[in-house]
Amino acid sequence: MTVKIPLRLRGLDLRGVEAYDRIDPDLAELSWEANGGVSLAVYYSDDPSPVAVETATDWAKRIAKLMPGVCVADVHDELVSIADIAARCGVAAEAARLWATGQRRASLRPFPAPRQVVGSGSGGKTMSLYAWREAVSWIREIIGTDPDEGIEYLSDAQHARLNAELADIITAAAWQPINVETERIIADVQQLCGKAAVTVTGTYLPQAGDDATHARHDLKLCVTFQ
Repeated sequence: MTVKIPLRLRGLDLRGVEAYDRIDPDLAELSWEANGGVSLAVYYSDDPSPVAVETATDWAKRIAKLMPGVCVADVHDELVSIADIAARCGVAAEAARLWATGQRRASLRPFPAPRQVVGSGSGGKTMSLYAWREAVSWIREIIGTDPDEGIEYLSDAQHARLNAELADIITAAAWQPINVETERIIADVQQLCGKAAVTVTGTYLPQAGDDATHARHDLKLCVTFQ
Protein backbone atom coordinates (compact mmCIF):
# COMPACT_ATOMS: atom_id res chain seq x y z
CA MET A 1 0.00 0.00 0.00
CA THR A 2 1.13 3.53 -0.78
CA VAL A 3 0.72 6.04 2.04
CA LYS A 4 -0.85 9.32 0.90
CA ILE A 5 -0.18 12.43 2.99
CA PRO A 6 -1.70 15.67 1.60
CA LEU A 7 0.02 18.69 3.15
CA ARG A 8 -2.02 21.90 3.11
CA LEU A 9 0.02 24.93 2.10
CA ARG A 10 -0.14 28.49 3.36
CA GLY A 11 1.31 31.35 1.33
CA LEU A 12 0.90 29.71 -2.09
CA ASP A 13 -2.21 29.65 -4.30
CA LEU A 14 -1.86 26.87 -6.87
CA ARG A 15 -5.00 27.90 -8.74
CA GLY A 16 -2.77 30.26 -10.75
CA VAL A 17 -0.33 28.76 -13.27
CA GLU A 18 2.37 31.25 -12.30
CA ALA A 19 2.43 29.85 -8.76
CA TYR A 20 4.09 26.68 -10.01
CA ASP A 21 7.13 28.72 -11.05
CA ARG A 22 7.83 29.33 -7.35
CA ILE A 23 8.24 25.63 -6.60
CA ASP A 24 11.88 24.78 -5.97
CA PRO A 25 13.26 21.96 -8.21
CA ASP A 26 14.41 20.11 -5.08
CA LEU A 27 10.74 19.66 -4.15
CA ALA A 28 9.79 17.95 -7.42
CA GLU A 29 9.14 14.60 -5.71
CA LEU A 30 5.99 16.03 -4.17
CA SER A 31 2.73 16.24 -6.11
CA TRP A 32 1.59 19.89 -6.19
CA GLU A 33 -2.11 20.42 -6.79
CA ALA A 34 -5.09 22.64 -6.07
CA ASN A 35 -8.23 21.11 -4.54
CA GLY A 36 -10.63 23.97 -5.05
CA GLY A 37 -9.21 26.84 -3.02
CA VAL A 38 -6.91 24.52 -1.05
CA SER A 39 -3.30 24.25 -2.24
CA LEU A 40 -1.61 20.94 -1.51
CA ALA A 41 1.82 19.33 -1.63
CA VAL A 42 0.98 15.63 -1.60
CA TYR A 43 3.58 13.14 -0.40
CA TYR A 44 3.29 9.51 -1.50
CA SER A 45 5.38 6.88 0.27
CA ASP A 46 5.81 3.12 0.01
CA ASP A 47 7.30 3.06 3.52
CA PRO A 48 5.25 2.05 6.58
CA SER A 49 3.06 4.91 7.77
CA PRO A 50 5.18 5.75 10.89
CA VAL A 51 8.21 6.23 8.63
CA ALA A 52 6.13 8.20 6.14
CA VAL A 53 5.08 10.60 8.92
CA GLU A 54 8.73 11.30 9.76
CA THR A 55 9.58 11.89 6.11
CA ALA A 56 6.57 14.17 5.64
CA THR A 57 7.89 16.29 8.51
CA ASP A 58 11.22 16.59 6.72
CA TRP A 59 9.46 17.66 3.52
CA ALA A 60 7.60 20.37 5.43
CA LYS A 61 10.93 21.69 6.74
CA ARG A 62 12.36 21.74 3.22
CA ILE A 63 9.35 23.66 1.90
CA ALA A 64 9.78 26.31 4.59
CA LYS A 65 13.51 26.57 3.83
CA LEU A 66 13.40 26.55 0.02
CA MET A 67 10.25 28.64 -0.48
CA PRO A 68 10.32 31.80 1.69
CA GLY A 69 6.84 32.87 2.69
CA VAL A 70 5.36 29.39 2.15
CA CYS A 71 4.74 26.82 4.88
CA VAL A 72 2.78 23.64 5.54
CA ALA A 73 -0.20 24.54 7.70
CA ASP A 74 -1.42 21.03 8.49
CA VAL A 75 -2.37 17.64 7.09
CA HIS A 76 -5.36 18.13 4.81
CA ASP A 77 -8.36 15.97 5.73
CA GLU A 78 -10.42 15.73 2.55
CA LEU A 79 -14.15 16.11 3.21
CA VAL A 80 -16.70 14.57 0.85
CA SER A 81 -20.48 14.55 0.50
CA ILE A 82 -22.76 11.56 0.08
CA ALA A 83 -22.86 12.29 -3.66
CA ASP A 84 -19.04 12.26 -3.76
CA ILE A 85 -18.91 8.93 -1.92
CA ALA A 86 -21.47 7.40 -4.27
CA ALA A 87 -19.59 8.60 -7.36
CA ARG A 88 -16.26 7.27 -6.11
CA CYS A 89 -17.80 3.91 -5.23
CA GLY A 90 -19.80 3.61 -8.43
CA VAL A 91 -23.15 3.21 -6.62
CA ALA A 92 -26.38 5.17 -6.55
CA ALA A 93 -26.56 8.16 -4.22
CA GLU A 94 -29.45 6.48 -2.38
CA ALA A 95 -27.24 3.48 -1.54
CA ALA A 96 -24.57 5.73 -0.05
CA ARG A 97 -27.25 7.64 1.88
CA LEU A 98 -28.51 4.41 3.41
CA TRP A 99 -24.97 3.53 4.51
CA ALA A 100 -24.52 6.92 6.15
CA THR A 101 -27.90 6.92 7.91
CA GLY A 102 -27.42 3.42 9.31
CA GLN A 103 -30.24 1.84 7.32
CA ARG A 104 -27.93 -0.58 5.56
CA ARG A 105 -24.94 -2.59 6.90
CA ALA A 106 -24.96 -0.62 10.18
CA SER A 107 -25.14 -3.79 12.30
CA LEU A 108 -21.61 -4.70 11.25
CA ARG A 109 -19.99 -1.35 11.97
CA PRO A 110 -21.56 2.14 12.09
CA PHE A 111 -20.73 4.48 9.25
CA PRO A 112 -18.33 7.26 10.31
CA ALA A 113 -19.98 10.35 11.75
CA PRO A 114 -19.89 13.51 9.61
CA ARG A 115 -17.09 15.96 10.29
CA GLN A 116 -19.11 19.00 9.26
CA VAL A 117 -22.68 19.95 8.41
CA VAL A 118 -23.03 22.89 6.04
CA GLY A 119 -26.06 24.81 4.80
CA SER A 120 -28.68 27.24 6.07
CA GLY A 121 -30.54 26.48 9.25
CA SER A 122 -34.04 28.01 9.01
CA GLY A 123 -35.86 25.75 6.58
CA GLY A 124 -32.90 25.42 4.24
CA LYS A 125 -31.17 22.25 3.18
CA THR A 126 -28.06 21.02 4.92
CA MET A 127 -25.30 18.76 3.72
CA SER A 128 -23.16 16.42 5.81
CA LEU A 129 -19.48 16.16 4.97
CA TYR A 130 -17.40 13.10 5.85
CA ALA A 131 -13.66 12.52 6.10
CA TRP A 132 -12.82 10.49 3.02
CA ARG A 133 -10.12 8.46 4.77
CA GLU A 134 -12.70 7.33 7.36
CA ALA A 135 -15.36 6.60 4.74
CA VAL A 136 -13.03 4.56 2.54
CA SER A 137 -11.90 2.51 5.56
CA TRP A 138 -15.56 1.61 6.30
CA ILE A 139 -16.28 0.80 2.66
CA ARG A 140 -13.26 -1.50 2.42
CA GLU A 141 -14.19 -3.40 5.56
CA ILE A 142 -17.98 -3.53 5.33
CA ILE A 143 -18.82 -3.31 1.61
CA GLY A 144 -15.77 -5.22 0.48
CA THR A 145 -14.80 -2.90 -2.38
CA ASP A 146 -11.88 -0.50 -2.63
CA PRO A 147 -12.66 2.83 -4.33
CA ASP A 148 -9.15 4.10 -3.54
CA GLU A 149 -7.18 0.99 -4.44
CA GLY A 150 -3.62 0.79 -3.20
CA ILE A 151 -3.83 3.98 -1.10
CA GLU A 152 -3.40 4.03 2.68
CA TYR A 153 -4.24 7.03 4.86
CA LEU A 154 -2.94 8.08 8.26
CA SER A 155 -4.79 7.14 11.44
CA ASP A 156 -6.24 9.78 13.77
CA ALA A 157 -3.24 9.41 16.09
CA GLN A 158 -0.78 9.83 13.22
CA HIS A 159 -2.72 12.86 11.97
CA ALA A 160 -2.51 14.48 15.40
CA ARG A 161 1.19 13.71 15.76
CA LEU A 162 2.11 15.10 12.34
CA ASN A 163 -0.01 18.23 12.86
CA ALA A 164 1.79 18.88 16.16
CA GLU A 165 5.17 18.59 14.44
CA LEU A 166 4.05 20.90 11.63
CA ALA A 167 2.95 23.49 14.20
CA ASP A 168 6.43 23.32 15.78
CA ILE A 169 8.02 23.97 12.38
CA ILE A 170 5.91 27.10 11.85
CA THR A 171 6.77 28.37 15.33
CA ALA A 172 10.49 27.76 14.84
CA ALA A 173 10.49 29.50 11.45
CA ALA A 174 8.81 32.59 12.92
CA TRP A 175 11.74 33.07 15.32
CA GLN A 176 14.57 32.95 12.78
CA PRO A 177 17.17 35.68 13.46
CA ILE A 178 17.35 38.70 11.17
CA ASN A 179 19.87 38.31 8.36
CA VAL A 180 22.59 40.93 9.08
CA GLU A 181 25.65 41.55 6.92
CA THR A 182 28.64 39.89 8.57
CA GLU A 183 31.18 42.47 7.43
CA ARG A 184 29.15 45.33 8.88
CA ILE A 185 28.94 43.57 12.26
CA ILE A 186 32.70 43.08 12.35
CA ALA A 187 33.29 46.74 11.50
CA ASP A 188 30.87 47.90 14.20
CA VAL A 189 32.45 45.67 16.83
CA GLN A 190 35.88 47.04 16.00
CA GLN A 191 34.61 50.54 16.72
CA LEU A 192 32.81 49.78 19.97
CA CYS A 193 35.55 51.26 22.14
CA GLY A 194 35.38 54.61 20.39
CA LYS A 195 31.64 55.15 20.05
CA ALA A 196 28.74 55.67 22.40
CA ALA A 197 26.32 54.07 19.96
CA VAL A 198 26.47 51.64 17.06
CA THR A 199 23.97 51.34 14.20
CA VAL A 200 23.51 47.93 12.60
CA THR A 201 21.54 47.49 9.39
CA GLY A 202 20.10 44.32 7.90
CA THR A 203 17.29 42.86 5.87
CA TYR A 204 14.18 41.06 7.12
CA LEU A 205 13.28 38.08 4.94
CA PRO A 206 9.67 36.82 5.05
CA GLN A 207 9.37 33.61 7.04
CA ALA A 208 7.11 30.60 6.63
CA GLY A 209 3.79 31.46 8.26
CA ASP A 210 3.97 35.21 7.51
CA ASP A 211 0.86 36.61 5.86
CA ALA A 212 0.81 38.74 2.72
CA THR A 213 1.51 41.96 4.65
CA HIS A 214 5.00 40.80 5.59
CA ALA A 215 7.31 41.79 2.75
CA ARG A 216 11.10 41.94 2.48
CA HIS A 217 12.32 45.22 3.94
CA ASP A 218 15.44 46.87 5.35
CA LEU A 219 15.92 47.34 9.09
CA LYS A 220 18.12 49.66 11.14
CA LEU A 221 19.04 49.01 14.78
CA CYS A 222 20.76 51.54 17.02
CA VAL A 223 22.49 50.21 20.17
CA THR A 224 23.53 52.76 22.85
CA PHE A 225 26.27 51.97 25.38
CA GLN A 226 26.21 53.57 28.82
